[in-house]
Amino acid sequence: MANAQSKVYVHRENDRRANQSSQFPLLDSDFNIVRKDRRHVADRRKANLKLIWQENQPIRNTSELSLRIGEESYFFDNSLEKFSLGRSLHVDVRIGTRFVSKQHANISYLDGEFVLQDISLNGTFMETEELGKIRLQGQKVYLFGEGKISLGEPLGREDQQIIYFHCQ
Repeated sequence: MANAQSKVYVHRENDRRANQSSQFPLLDSDFNIVRKDRRHVADRRKANLKLIWQENQPIRNTSELSLRIGEESYFFDNSLEKFSLGRSLHVDVRIGTRFVSKQHANISYLDGEFVLQDISLNGTFMETEELGKIRLQGQKVYLFGEGKISLGEPLGREDQQIIYFHCQ
């Protein structure tokens, strides 16, 4: 294999399209779902993609994670089971902007690393020095180094709440 780039394997869970026989929902040219009244609906097929593994990814064994959201700070160690972010009253950190889902994302500690998993329809946007800007839609990503996370909308808007993270 001459190409030394890393490969990402994706698995589609709960694909219901095989059982659908009606002509709706329609897809537009960007493969977004369009309802009968032609208003766009988020493409739910993207929400059930799951990152299985990524080749050539070193294990970093991070043991501490710190998050800063506005004036609040959160610190985690490797005993973290699950930390939820969203708009609901039942999440660990409530972020009240209009693009954030009720249960938007989870952070957990898995196999020696902190993992951010998007469980929303609008997606999660992240920027790190090593990865650059990425968008998660129903996927998991390992947190390492320093970076920024935005829930539901791309980074760079003035009125959004940005989550700054740092892993050691």
